[in-house]
Amino acid sequence: MTVDESADRTPEVADEGFLQRWSRRKSEPGARAAPATAPLASVPEAEPPGDADMVPVESLTEESDYAPFLSPRVSAELQRLALRKLFSAPSFNRRDGLDDYDDDFTSFAKLGDVITADVRHRLELAAHRLAAAAQGEPAPAPPDDPPQVATAAATSSPADSQERTTG
Repeated sequence: MTVDESADRTPEVADEGFLQRWSRRKSEPGARAAPATAPLASVPEAEPPGDADMVPVESLTEESDYAPFLSPRVSAELQRLALRKLFSAPSFNRRDGLDDYDDDFTSFAKLGDVITADVRHRLELAAHRLAAAAQGEPAPAPPDDPPQVATAAATSSPADSQERTTG
């Protein structure tokens, strides 16, 4: 416990909560004065470089300092040229293999006259159903369709269903 804290421990002060104590200490003049800091010496700022102060863009390499080209006095065209030179370096054009969606998915090999077996099967089923409907007969279920649950339940006996439930 510091000297400042022991001074706060009077009987009336001991009953106050943290926020009340903080508020009281904050409002006391000079209770905890901030240490005086020496004013910073004013350093004259150098004028940022302009287009005339820049090195030629052609002489820039990957290790060159590109920071001066980002100065507000440098023209947008010169900034663009310098950044284009920087990002055309091989270190920025390395592929990482995580580009899953960068392929051109708009160009694909067309099927043309190739008809898959599934499409051929579906066309035969549709033709079969149309022929049955044209003759006025109800369309029979094709043998490849999955059996209906209602059909299986109607053919089973009550004893079978009890065996299924009791396991």
